Formats: sequence, C-alpha cells, structure tokens
Amino acid sequence: QCCSFMLDGKSSVNLRRRREIGSLNECRSANRLIIDNIIRNVELPEVVYEVGGREIVDIMRILPDTVSCIAFSTSSRRISIRALGGNQMEADLPRMDWKLSDLCWGSDARMLISTDGSSMCKIWDVENLEELDSYSVGSQNSSIDCNSYGQIVVTSGKGAHIIDTRTGFGETKIGKSRTLTAVRWSIPSKKILYATDNEQSMLMFDTRVLKRPALDSKLIHSGLRLHSSPDGQYLFVNTPTKATLVDAYSLKALQSIHFGSAVSDSTPWMQSGGSSLSSAGNSSILNVPMENKVYRIDFSPTIRGGSRPIVHSILHGHASTCKTTAFDSHHLNLYSGSREILRWIPKKQPELENESSGKKNDEGEGGEEEEWSEDE
Repeated sequence: QCCSFMLDGKSSVNLRRRREIGSLNECRSANRLIIDNIIRNVELPEVVYEVGGREIVDIMRILPDTVSCIAFSTSSRRISIRALGGNQMEADLPRMDWKLSDLCWGSDARMLISTDGSSMCKIWDVENLEELDSYSVGSQNSSIDCNSYGQIVVTSGKGAHIIDTRTGFGETKIGKSRTLTAVRWSIPSKKILYATDNEQSMLMFDTRVLKRPALDSKLIHSGLRLHSSPDGQYLFVNTPTKATLVDAYSLKALQSIHFGSAVSDSTPWMQSGGSSLSSAGNSSILNVPMENKVYRIDFSPTIRGGSRPIVHSILHGHASTCKTTAFDSHHLNLYSGSREILRWIPKKQPELENESSGKKNDEGEGGEEEEWSEDE
C-alpha cells in the first residue's frame, strides 16, 4: 500500500503540473479568443484625425511597437507623424518636392524611410525633423521594407537596392529581367527576402547569393503588396481584387480569392498597395482598400484547415476614396485613410487582462490548492 501511496502521490504531483499547464493553455486560448473578437468584430468607425481641405492620405504606416505612432503621407507631398492616442502633433517633416511612393519605419522609433518620384530613398530623423541620408535607387521604387537589423530593401525597376543603415552602404544587389513590384524581408532571417514581379512570379532571394532567385514560383496574379505572418511561415500577396496565401518556405500558393466587383478591377494599383495585415491570436485578416470601402479577407480558415479564404466583412465609413490601411499590432486597432483617418473599433471590446486573470484565478489557483491537499 505504501508503494501504491507513493505512486499515487507521484502521480498526483504530475497531475498538478499537467493541470497547471492545462490552465495556462486555457488562459492563452481565452486570450486568443478575446484577441480574435477584437480583430474580427470591427464595425464602428471613429475619426482620429482630419487632414483638411481636399487632401487625401496616400500611405500610412504604424510603428509596430509600444510607442504607437502613425506616419502618413498626403497628396500634398508632406509626411506627418501623430500619436495614436489623440490628435496631438508629433512631427511634420519638410515638404517633399515629389510625391511619395512608399513609407516604412526603420529599426526603431527615431528613423523613418521614404521613397519618391525623384528616384531617391531618404532616411529621416523623426526626433530632429531632418534628413539623415539619401540614396539614389533608380526608377519605379514602389516598395520598401526595413528589418530589425537596420537593412533596407527598395525596388528599383528590374532590380532592388539593399542599404545597410548601420554602415551607410548602399548598392544595387538584386538583378532581375522582370520588374519587381513588392519586396519583404523574412522575419526569422536577415539573409532571406521575398519579392513579386510583374509576370506573376513569387521570388525568394538569399542575400549571400543574389545573382538569381533561390526559389521562383508562379502565382495566378501579380502582387503589389506583400505581407508576412508574425511567425514568418506565411506570405500574403494582393492586387486590387485578388489575394493569395503563400507558404514562405516552398513559395507554394495555398489558396487564392477574388473579391470586389467588375468595377473594382479598374481600381488603381497604387490603392491596393495600401493593404495591411491584422494578424494576432488565431486571426489572419488582410485589409484591402477599394473605392471608399475596406475589404477584410479572412485567411484563418486556410491556415487552420486548408479551407478557402472568405470575405469576412466590408467596412463602410469613408465619403471619398480610401487609399490605405494600417494595423496597430500593439493595441489591436485597424486604421484606414482618406480625407480623414478612421479607427475601426469593435461594438463591444472585452477586457483582455481582467478576463484572462479571472480565468486563471478560478481555474489555476483553485486547482493548485486542491492538488496539494491530495498530496498531503
């Protein structure tokens, strides 16, 4: 019996640990459900900034960390940075001579990167409102991206430039016989980057060997905007009316969807360049601006079980053309830009910390006391 008691006691301790892990997983699952609800149930638009006049926000990017600032450019060729908590001005950069092509944040909150019609890539000091450096990158610089290591990649006609902001070294490194339309660094690796071209190809490059793509795969459509899931496993490619989920390792197209109407096929390609990815919890939703609406394409069914993506919802709130969207991954808020910047909020937003901590107290702590009493 003693042996049996020891085995029971040992088993009880293991059971307690299993219940602790189970309780933690349940809390995480509960958090994911709450996050999913916040991301999916956006229906109510709230104006957070009005541009004024006849200006329209062309490009909008959110700094993906706790600083929570939004950078946007307008049709009057100016770049503004605002705090997401209100209308308080953070910074207005000097007016540009050319219309901007793309924007992205640097490796920290002090640096912003832009490309424009003058074939220049410029690096801005946001704190001091001045230009730090500029690089001539050629024509058709429609897409830029910067990784956490301070490396910038920018399209340049039939190639791309890679710029290292730590050394100030910039050189055309990627040669291609077809025009590159979008570029994106791999999240797990600083040596891998992805690109799309104007002949419906998806490309993977190894920065150590850039004479030819490491992988080259055909899509059923071209791509103007390229997004990566937070874990780097999936890529999302879209045009004005089509979107595809791609496996980041094999470049295999997993599922595609055609959305919008026949009229939407005439949507300017630059408008579809304003898409953003809401990816957190169990949700992966691509937000694509179209006319005065935002189409929300849900790829979660594809990622979870291989089902086709669906049009989750269509957001109506802009009186004029909506050109751009941005997702605040820290506060889980979606923004869209036209003559005003809207924040889309859920009808009912649950309290993440309160519910998760309450679940932990009810299931985790009570379970621990019961298990220890069994051991005694």
